[in-house]
Amino acid sequence: MADFLEQAGAVPYRWVEGQLQVLLVTSRSSGDWIVPKGMIDPGQNSQQTALQEAYEEAGVRGELGPHLGVVHGSKRGYPIRVELFALHVRQQLSPWMEQDFRRRKWFEADLAALQLARDPALAELVKALRQSIR
Repeated sequence: MADFLEQAGAVPYRWVEGQLQVLLVTSRSSGDWIVPKGMIDPGQNSQQTALQEAYEEAGVRGELGPHLGVVHGSKRGYPIRVELFALHVRQQLSPWMEQDFRRRKWFEADLAALQLARDPALAELVKALRQSIR
């Protein structure tokens, strides 16, 4: 058994008038702004999980882009390892699966990084998104 819980997630993005925007959702437990992420289910890989979590938590679909990196953290006292991928959003659904439990909001990329300040590693990946998707 691994020494950490394996998760995967997406950093949903779009371009509006030449500005890079990132979609964040609120955590169900704390209400903090986060990116969609979740446990990798048996039979799924990290890319499939990233797409599924973006659909369920943020109500978006799109094209999975580059692997952005890995962040480490904890969830309910257990260490977690989260693989993150860029997701170019092509469709935003309304309603969506977790709309009763989460809010979603588009932020300019640098502002999104500031919203994620409680997780400096994740904030740095969001800042690096611009270079990853050129």
